[in-house]
Amino acid sequence: MKNETKEEMTESLFSEKDKQYTNFQDTESKASDLQLMYCGKERCHPGHKYGPNKRDVFLIHIVYSGEGTLSLNGDLYQLSAGNAFLLYPNTVAWYEADLTNPWSYFWLACRGIDTAAFLSDAGFSPENPVRILHDPYSILQYINKILEKQGSGMEAQLSRIAYLHLFFANLIRDKERTEKTECPAFSPREKLRESSRYVREYMEHHFGEEISIHLLAEKIGVHRAHLFNSFKTDTGYSPKEYLLYIRIQNAKALLRRTNRPISEIAAFVGYHDPLSFSKIFRKKMGISPQEYRNMKEENLYNRSTGEYLKHLYS
Repeated sequence: MKNETKEEMTESLFSEKDKQYTNFQDTESKASDLQLMYCGKERCHPGHKYGPNKRDVFLIHIVYSGEGTLSLNGDLYQLSAGNAFLLYPNTVAWYEADLTNPWSYFWLACRGIDTAAFLSDAGFSPENPVRILHDPYSILQYINKILEKQGSGMEAQLSRIAYLHLFFANLIRDKERTEKTECPAFSPREKLRESSRYVREYMEHHFGEEISIHLLAEKIGVHRAHLFNSFKTDTGYSPKEYLLYIRIQNAKALLRRTNRPISEIAAFVGYHDPLSFSKIFRKKMGISPQEYRNMKEENLYNRSTGEYLKHLYS
């Protein structure tokens, strides 16, 4: 039998269908304290949006590929492959696929008295609902296994419960691996990769603040030039380019989805001078923030032809 490469195995997660969803709601009287409610996966169309709404379950999403925006508790997050985000019960949120590089993601909803503790062990909290995964495939495979186990019989339910626990076990193991890589017992190359991941995550949470790569490099104990090269290799952006990308993506989402004044949006994404923000936005997008806000969605993306505005920043 031919041995599949990791890339072939990863691609096979989405080899059959662009979207799959199953509502299980396993019988409560026969379920464990960690109860599976539903799960699924989807390749989203550009601009596909879900919400704003809220649920009565814990709902975790793992981004498989592409990019998108999450709005949660008044905060905006620009997410990409390898990010996971958790929506807590009765929390209002919306999320939207990027127009130029729309995301694909898996999701899983559950509840039960053990759920909050398991998710805490996996690195999530109401204050930190987003994290980066080291090995998404080892986690996502169990959602696929759950989706493959259809039926309402006891064997199917027990199998889904087993896969659900393995999903959480691997999610927690991934978090523990992150904690281990934060200790100093690493090779120089591993330390640089972890430093790059830390800077990326820091920027995604603090993009509205003044960020100095020099100070971040000092804080995590690596040379600025080495951090720059590692970050460029891992993300395809220099740290400065990535910060600008995050700021522009957040500004775009706020311009399209809110009525906030442009000066307020500028300050939110890290520009205290609205004029400077407008100049940078125009340079990257080809139009002013106000023009972008006023554009109709069909002018941003033509769903019938699949064509985008040439100046869309990606």
